[in-house]
This record gives sequence, structure tokens and C-alpha cells, in this order.
Amino acid sequence: MKIRYKIMLLFTLLVTAIISLLTGSVFYFARLERVQVFNRRLKSRASYNTQLYALMGDSAFTFLRRMDTTGGVLPRRSMGIYTDDGKTLYQYDVPGAPALFVNNDLLREVKEKGEKYFSIGDREAVAIHRETRNRDFIVVVAGRDDDGLERVQTLNKILLFSLVVGVFLTALVSYLFTGQLLRPLSQIIREVKDISSYDLSHRIRAGAGQDELSQLANTFNDLLSRLQESFAIQRRFISNASHELSTPLTSVSSQVEVALQKERNADEYKQVLHSIKEDVQQMRQLTKSLLEIAKTGSQGGIEVGGEEGDAATEPPHTRNARAKCVIDAIKLPHCPKRHIDPEFAQRDCGIARQRAVLRFLCCAKAAEKRRNPRGRQRPAVHVHLALPKNLGAD
Repeated sequence: MKIRYKIMLLFTLLVTAIISLLTGSVFYFARLERVQVFNRRLKSRASYNTQLYALMGDSAFTFLRRMDTTGGVLPRRSMGIYTDDGKTLYQYDVPGAPALFVNNDLLREVKEKGEKYFSIGDREAVAIHRETRNRDFIVVVAGRDDDGLERVQTLNKILLFSLVVGVFLTALVSYLFTGQLLRPLSQIIREVKDISSYDLSHRIRAGAGQDELSQLANTFNDLLSRLQESFAIQRRFISNASHELSTPLTSVSSQVEVALQKERNADEYKQVLHSIKEDVQQMRQLTKSLLEIAKTGSQGGIEVGGEEGDAATEPPHTRNARAKCVIDAIKLPHCPKRHIDPEFAQRDCGIARQRAVLRFLCCAKAAEKRRNPRGRQRPAVHVHLALPKNLGAD
């Protein structure tokens, strides 16, 4: 799943949970408020009947019945007055409403507590106990809050509709918002796809902001700069290595062509083969040196040469060959510094640095060749070349 849809889904679920909690709270408190309001209406009517009966006694029944039959504010209402032992003194049920029935257990509980709210079927009721000097009685009033229930149901429908619309709008807004938020990331992805190893000069537009996406773009640009520099060093190194390897190859090719121009005796062919062998060995040694340079990476130093040996036990002609090699290296015209040392890599020598290193290796081989006549065993020549970490960087 794409991160855009993950953010949209998470945001939608979070907002839906908040809206659901709010709508549920509104509906719950609306129902609670309806019950409280209707209970106050029931208690108000019960208190009125209690006061009227306490003042007028049995003569109040006629007035109560006339008032109940002419109409009232309580739909499906029922009224009742009972003694403590459960005897019915007065009862009225509006036409169409079920008869009011109160058991003795309820009357005893009301006598103990003074008043009680309870339900009778789908109607709500209240019972109040009253004590006077002449009599003790309990007044019960029951009814159904049709208007309040209808308002609660209407509110429930409105809240459900608002919840559905809110979820839809939240999903739509979150989809548009995540698209706007991830647009720089999509742009970075498109620009990175356009970058290839053939052209590393392209850079990602980071913008002027300091947010995480700008930092990501700057990090990619730094990576591309390092890759571009590494590829450039690699190309220059390959170019310089090819240039230096072409010299012995050209020598071998020239000697073979000259040898094939006419018939020669065995000694002449032998001399040509010996010369080709020396060139091949020089090329092999140069190749080995290049591999050693490639292996060092950023280590900063290599040692190339023939057999292992102790410098203290080197013959004089070997030390002379080493000195000659250094002298030839000093004469290299590729860099104004004129010698190879750690400071040499700090100068702005560019490609000449790499070629000077390769020529230094060739110089070591040439010095060894000049100091050892043909047919004699060649002594071990060790050349230590210090390469700094930024060798080859312009």
C-alpha cells in the first residue's frame, strides 16, 4: 500500500473515531436530558395531585377526573392514588392507554424512600408518598414522552447522517492533503529515476525550506556529488592506465613487425624474444602495480616491487637502481612540485598526478632493467610510494 493511502486511511480513521465519540456523547446526553425533563414533568403533576388531595380529601376526585378528561400535557397518561396497604382511592387511564397497575412491593418501596421513578411497559412513571394528619397516601403518575422520544430519534438520524458525511469529507480532504504533502517526494522520485550512470551532473531541486524533504533532497545531491567524483576518478584512472599500458604493447608490436619483415637467424629471433619477454614482464609488473593501487582505495600507501627483502641486506647495485628511480621520478615534468610525496597530492595537478604515479612505477622497472644486463639474475627492487587519501581528486 502506498504511503499516501496509509496516511489517508490513518487520518480518516482517527477523525472518524473523534466524530463518533462526539456524536455518541451528544446522543447520550440528549437522551439523558429528555429523561430528566420528562421526570420533572411527571413529578410536577404528581405533586399537584398530592397537594390537591391533601387539601380537599375525597372531594378532589371529581375535580381531578374533570381535569384529566378534558385534556392534559402528558400523552397516554395514567393517574392513581393508593393507600399504604395498596387500596385504590382514585385511578384514571386515558383512552387507549393500558391500565395502571401497581403492586404492593412497589408501594412499600415508595413508602420507605419517599418517591421512586420507574417504568411501566413503554411508559415512564413516578410515585410520591405523602403523610398528613388524617391520612397517608401514595400518588402515581405515568405517561409516555412521545414528543421527547421523537426529538431524540430525529437527533439520532441527524447525527448518523452527519457522521457519514463527515467521514466522506474527511477521506476526501485527507486524500487531497496527502497528495499536496507528498508532492515534493514524488518529484524527488521522478528526478532520481531520470539519473543514470552516464550523466551524474543532474541535481534534485531541494528548495529553500528546511523540512525533512529538503534535507532528503540535499542528502541525495551530496550522494550524487560523491558518485560523480568517484566515476570521474575511475574514468581518469582507466584512461591513464590505458595510456601507460599502450607503451609496452606498442613496443611488442613494433618488435614483432620488424622481426617479420625478413628472414633472420636463430640468434636474432632469440634476441627479439628476449626483448619481448622483458616488455611483457614490464607490462605484467605495471598491471600488478595498478591492481595494488586499486586495492589500496583510501589507505594512503602501497609497496610494489619484486621479492621481499631487507633493505639492510640489499646489494649496492639494487640501492643504485632505487636511487636512479627516484632521480627519474624527480625529472617528471607533470607537476610543478617535481617530486612525489604526500604534499604532491595536495597540489592542483589533476590528471597529471595519476600519470606521474604510473610513470614512477614504469621508471622503477626501467631503472631495474638498466642496472641489470641481459642474462643476469635481477635483484629484488622495492619501491615504496606514499599515496594520500585524496589521490586523483581534482
